[in-house]
Amino acid sequence: MIDTIPVNNSENNAIDTVVFITFSISMDKSSLATTFSISPSIDYEFSWGDDYEILRIDFTTPLSYNTIYTIIIGKALATIGGILENQPFILSFTTEMGSEPTPSIIINSPSPDSKVLPGDTITITGSAPEFAGSEVVVTLGSETATGVISFDGSWSVTITAPDVEGNYTLTVTVDDQSTSMEVTIKDTDDSDGDGGSGDDDKTKSDSSILIGVSIAALIVLIMIIIVFFLLKKKKAADTGNDETHENTKDSKLEKNGNSKDKLKEKQVRNKLPLKGANKSKGIRK
Repeated sequence: MIDTIPVNNSENNAIDTVVFITFSISMDKSSLATTFSISPSIDYEFSWGDDYEILRIDFTTPLSYNTIYTIIIGKALATIGGILENQPFILSFTTEMGSEPTPSIIINSPSPDSKVLPGDTITITGSAPEFAGSEVVVTLGSETATGVISFDGSWSVTITAPDVEGNYTLTVTVDDQSTSMEVTIKDTDDSDGDGGSGDDDKTKSDSSILIGVSIAALIVLIMIIIVFFLLKKKKAADTGNDETHENTKDSKLEKNGNSKDKLKEKQVRNKLPLKGANKSKGIRK
């Protein structure tokens, strides 16, 4: 063998690397099948050049990131003339560093804002499709519970919450992968008494009601004042009309009285004898 791609002990090789091995003489391809191996194991395909001096190895799936692969061709490899190799051939190379996706473990419940009662039994649910059939381990405080991931990727584990209030880390582990979240253990009665968001909402609601009642009372008071002044104004107008009527009546009565007095005075005057009237009548006798 006189040349290889990639070079032996090379690093940072692409995950779609194709391996080429060049021999100094034509090789018997049938002998390669029984003496070739690669670690870690991966599916591959062979192809040869026209003179069987260049071997091409294609991998059917991408190589893993940051992994050392080792190819070994043993002494059973022979040339077309039947000559065996004197020693095994070893080619080692390392793939590139990359961001190979990590299998996901998802926690569906409880939600991050959930509050769990001390000592309560809770059910932790989630999904991990890449780990179907694997064991799932759930840890909350000092409590640990296990379950098995179903073939559709879902899982469910029941665990007992700690008896002491506080914030605890809930950890879910499958194989060498894990995920975690914070769980609040708290008595709901204490939560109500600590002036939390529930109290704030109640205070805001009470304030709104008080403001509404105050506005309604103010409107009623203004209406009462308006009605009071309207009634007072009407009463004053009625009183003025009565006084005017009485004055008019008195004036008429006074006028009528004067007229009657003058009439009586005239009548009296007509009845009185004229001065010298009797005297004249006596002379006539």
